Amino acid sequence: MVNRERGNQIEYFFNPNNKIENVKQTISGHSYFTTWPVDSLISIRKKLNTKLKAYNLNYWQSEFCILENTDDIGGGWKRDLGINTALYVARVIHADLTIANASSWQWWTALTNANFKDGLIYLDTGDQKDLYNLNKMKSDGNFHDSKLLWAFGNFSRFIRPNMQRIKIQLNEKKTLKKQYKDLMLSAYIDKKTSKLVIVAINYSDTDKTIDFSGYNIQAKYETSKDKNLEHQKVTKQIITVSGRSVNTLIGSTSK
Repeated sequence: MVNRERGNQIEYFFNPNNKIENVKQTISGHSYFTTWPVDSLISIRKKLNTKLKAYNLNYWQSEFCILENTDDIGGGWKRDLGINTALYVARVIHADLTIANASSWQWWTALTNANFKDGLIYLDTGDQKDLYNLNKMKSDGNFHDSKLLWAFGNFSRFIRPNMQRIKIQLNEKKTLKKQYKDLMLSAYIDKKTSKLVIVAINYSDTDKTIDFSGYNIQAKYETSKDKNLEHQKVTKQIITVSGRSVNTLIGSTSK
């Protein structure tokens, strides 16, 4: 059993009685072993956010890949280039940004030659009898992009530094646990330009139709089983979000 409360670093560094000067009001943490089951994904981040608010701290999520065993995607062993791992990680990002209020989020590694869920682009020799021989890869080999790479793009390509997260919610009343198995929305705005970015994660198998008539959505980028950040021009504000997909909607708050 992993001990999720290994210390009280926030109190150690930021308790006024300790008088540690010249320490930035920011704390970093990893999301390992805090993402399953969904109840834990939510409750741990709520508890963290309460502590951050008490000490007026900024939070950076500084490292994550798949380690813990889950019902949704199994454990970290064996590569998964498909949409399942991409959706799982997108949900973790969503929780870290919206519940823990993280202002920075990092993945473990970009390139990997391992048979593990730890990269965005996967390398191998191309030889099925000796796929993971690193020495062979120094002179030749193959690379494979993952759906996780493209799902990251739904966040990192469009949510830029100095953007601010703003409130957005569906009219449907669902518990967070049910929401995290269904449709998740987060929104970000550039106050200088009024540019609006909405990331919509549809974890369910069913297409969802959403009324965005309060906004001015002009484009949608979808990552799903068959699409990699595929662009679609938006002319109507009633938008369908495909089942098992990560989407970025681009627009503005003014019509």
